[in-house]
Amino acid sequence: MLQNLKDIVTTASGTYYVSTSDTYDMGLETMIFKCKVPIPKEFDDIEWSGVYIEHHRTIKHAIERHNEIKNNIEKYINER
Repeated sequence: MLQNLKDIVTTASGTYYVSTSDTYDMGLETMIFKCKVPIPKEFDDIEWSGVYIEHHRTIKHAIERHNEIKNNIEKYINER
């Protein structure tokens, strides 16, 4: 089972929360959420509508893609 992967990434355009998890309804997915504040500490500090979403078939792929997305976030937030 996949442990939830969570990272906060700050860019020139803002702060983003990158989350990869195994959800009950959609399976393995990575999502990017925009943060309302530079250092989110509370649930309400994040805009939960999501900026980007990607689904995965395997845990290995989910981990690889989480790291790719986290390290190249500008590419993914600009796809919207």
